[in-house]
Amino acid sequence: MLAVCASLLGVSGCAKLKSRDQMNQGVQAYKNNHYAEAVRHFNEAVTLDPTNQNAQLYLATSYMIQWVPGADAPDNKKNYDMAKQEFDEVLKKDPSNSLALASMASMAYNSASSGTPEQKTAIANHYRSIDAELARLSQAVADYPKPPADKRLVGAQDLAWALLNSKAFLFNH
Repeated sequence: MLAVCASLLGVSGCAKLKSRDQMNQGVQAYKNNHYAEAVRHFNEAVTLDPTNQNAQLYLATSYMIQWVPGADAPDNKKNYDMAKQEFDEVLKKDPSNSLALASMASMAYNSASSGTPEQKTAIANHYRSIDAELARLSQAVADYPKPPADKRLVGAQDLAWALLNSKAFLFNH
C-alpha cells in the first residue's frame, strides 16, 4: 500500500515538474514573440498541472496578445474566445485575480472601441443589462419625483431653501 502511495506521489510530482518545464519553455517562446508556440507549451503545462495558475494566466495572455481588436478573421475570433475562456477559468478559481480582471476589462474595452456602431451599441447594452448598480441607479432616477410644472412654484421653493440654509437668515430669527 505504501509503495502505491509513493508511486502516485511520484507521478504527481513528476507531472508538476514537467508542467514547470513546459511553462519555462512557454515563457521563452513568449519572450521571443512566438506566441503560437507559447500557447502550445502553456496549454501542455496546464494539462499536466491544472492547479498551475501562472501557466493558465500565461496561456490566456498568449491568446490575448494574438487577438487584433476589430479584425474579423476566424483565427482572430478564436484567439479572443480562448483568451476569454482561460481568464474565466482563472476567475472561477480566484475571483479576485487582478491580472485576469484587468485583462478581461482591457479586452472588453478594446473590443468595444474598435467595433462598428452596431457592435458598440450591442456591447454597451450587454454590459448595461448585467450591471446591477446601473440598474439600481436608473430605477432611482426613474422613481425620483418630478418637479412641479409651475415655474413660479419651483422658484419659490428654491428661494425658501436658500433662505433656510443661509446663515444670515438663520441668525436674524
